[in-house]
Amino acid sequence: MILRKKEYVCHCGEVLPSKARFLWHKETHDLKPKCCPYCCDRFVHANSLRRHIRLAHSEKFDYSEPIECPMCKQTFAKTSIKAHMATHSTDPQYDCTICNKSFSTKWNLKIHSWVHANRTAKPFKCEYCPKAFVRELDFKNHINAHKQIKPYTCEYCGCKFIRKYNYMRHRREHQGTKNFTCDQCGKSFHRHYYLIEHRRMHTGERPFTCTICGKCSATKSTHNRHLKIHHSQNPFTVEL
Repeated sequence: MILRKKEYVCHCGEVLPSKARFLWHKETHDLKPKCCPYCCDRFVHANSLRRHIRLAHSEKFDYSEPIECPMCKQTFAKTSIKAHMATHSTDPQYDCTICNKSFSTKWNLKIHSWVHANRTAKPFKCEYCPKAFVRELDFKNHINAHKQIKPYTCEYCGCKFIRKYNYMRHRREHQGTKNFTCDQCGKSFHRHYYLIEHRRMHTGERPFTCTICGKCSATKSTHNRHLKIHHSQNPFTVEL
């Protein structure tokens, strides 16, 4: 007897290969977004809200069965650790056919594909430049960047930020113990990833290479700022 793979069909006609994907897709039809109980951010998916609370409101996040990532030492819920570990994979399996950027999961590739979507397909369109966005929060942050509005200020050092996530991440640098110390200069960091980036100052390593002009950068943020140069010239071939 031949076993047929079960498929799940949504009332809108979309066919999903698994129950998990079906439930994820079904949330896109909800009339009301999932609201963060600690701020004004809203999300389509419950998993996105959970991730937001873990990153932006870590002191309030309920870690049921917390597990520490052996690679970067960050703490995750048991239900999230598998997806996180995939981000450390050294063998990406899914490549974007437009910009050749690689992803560890097919789902991450699908989310990335939105950056190449036509402007008309995205609901939030910038009036100052050709960019458009899928998420309202990303759109608002982008408009703030145009207007040089930085609504989030660190109460410890006065640094200002456009995005709330960057503010919350920076704020945690002033709190708690910095357990990651550079063995060459003694400088300590709150996150293991920051220590990895810092060490490149000593080694001269530049792991991020522009696929357009070949320029190498030591950090992802510097690499992304460089890509904006090409993006303004040819927004359809740049990697984001």
